[in-house]
Amino acid sequence: MNAPARLAAACAALAVATIGFAGQASASPDPGGATTARAVGAPVTPAVALTVNCSTTGAKGGATVSNWNNGPDDKLTVQMGVYDTAADGHNAAIRFMTKGYNGVWHYYAWHHDTAGSGTAYYVNTTVQDTKNGIWGVGVQVAAMNGSSTIVHSCQDTWSVD
Repeated sequence: MNAPARLAAACAALAVATIGFAGQASASPDPGGATTARAVGAPVTPAVALTVNCSTTGAKGGATVSNWNNGPDDKLTVQMGVYDTAADGHNAAIRFMTKGYNGVWHYYAWHHDTAGSGTAYYVNTTVQDTKNGIWGVGVQVAAMNGSSTIVHSCQDTWSVD
């Protein structure tokens, strides 16, 4: 086999399995066919999808973190969705939460579904803490009166500790 063919075969094998050796990079495929790579010296635990969700009167929602590495990550890719379950005049809303190394939860901005009962709102985003890492994730889902008054709410969290 010539050098270009060997390189192509090696790249194909790398896209199929996660490989992690000290001092080398690793890669793993995502369901969409793309390959993600980890930096030299990064943990070799394969990234997994982590989902948090909850339901309250008038709203239900959740979030999936697609690149959780079973540890304090510094940047996460998040997909969130919220669904308005009641024709009650309230907005369904969702916000993401992260837990810092000190155990304190940080609440991000609300995302609202204002289209009414039976509709959903989706958002893709990233969250980051490059100083101390992210030690936990969560969502808060609410039925809201306007953009700031919570009528009903719930939350679901997951953390390393």
